[in-house]
Amino acid sequence: MEVFSQLGIDWKLLIAQMVNIVILLALLYKFLYKPVLKALDDRQKMVTDSVHKADEIATRLKVTEKEQHDLLAKAREQAQEIVAQARDVAKAQTEEAVTRTRAEVENVVRQAKVHIEAEKQKMLADASSQLADVVVVATKKIMGEVADEKMERLLAQKAVDALKDVNV
Repeated sequence: MEVFSQLGIDWKLLIAQMVNIVILLALLYKFLYKPVLKALDDRQKMVTDSVHKADEIATRLKVTEKEQHDLLAKAREQAQEIVAQARDVAKAQTEEAVTRTRAEVENVVRQAKVHIEAEKQKMLADASSQLADVVVVATKKIMGEVADEKMERLLAQKAVDALKDVNV
């Protein structure tokens, strides 16, 4: 200890300063170093968690994009199937409508022919009746009162038969 005295160092003061430094280091360690280390660890953990979450989100995003792509592809396929079915249905309905229309037209034409034939027969009957009356009148005028009723009918019938032969 004499060495310390010769150098001008008080050993009691040196020990007191060493104790003060140890206390200061203990306090700094407890109140400064530990909280700073804890904050750094927390921050490191937060960064690590954020990186993990970002990786997880990126993975989920890829999965979601693939699902979306698959879903869109499936929707396109379904839409194409629906359009194809709609075309087939429209084509079938068009063909059915054409067939019905043709049948209706044929029916109308058939009915018109029947109606025309009936009108023709009616007109021929009317014309025959009128011709018979004209022949009777003409015969009376030509023959006067000489011809009897039986003869008039016979001549009228012959005129009607001749008219029918000409029309048929």
